Amino acid sequence: MRPCRFFGVCAPYLNRLLSPSLCHMVSLNNANALNPRQERFVALVASGVPGGRAYEQAGYRSQGNAADVGASKLLRNPKVAGALEDERRAVREASRLTRDEKLGILEEIARKPDAPSRERIAAIKVHNEMTGEGEFVAQVRVSNTWLESIKARAAEIGSGLARTSQAREQATAAGQKGR
Repeated sequence: MRPCRFFGVCAPYLNRLLSPSLCHMVSLNNANALNPRQERFVALVASGVPGGRAYEQAGYRSQGNAADVGASKLLRNPKVAGALEDERRAVREASRLTRDEKLGILEEIARKPDAPSRERIAAIKVHNEMTGEGEFVAQVRVSNTWLESIKARAAEIGSGLARTSQAREQATAAGQKGR
């Protein structure tokens, strides 16, 4: 039996059942469909199995380095690459927590009476940061004597800097006169 010119390599029974025009219509409808080994390969790679091992486990005959080469070729196939991207996107979407889900988890931890207090406090802190409620204003009480001592020390440092600056200027001026 001669294979179908539209499918490439058709099963002999398909050639007998379908006319060439029907074969072509089926091939157009399944243009983005993967064969079972390709589907298995995509599922394995998306789940984290390295390409060569996924190629072997999907049912391809190659092993070792040849499987790595086959996997590389298969990953460049536009249909396989598209299916793999779709699979990865679906996994990302399914594993992504929404903001409300995250806040709900933090609230559960904060309200859990048997949770260690540091975990509850950390949950409250993160919850406050996410909701914008965590901005606290620190109030510092400073005694007048302490404040006066800081001012006096700042004045001493300032006058010391001024003396150093004047000495540097005088040395520079004396150096230029000597030339």
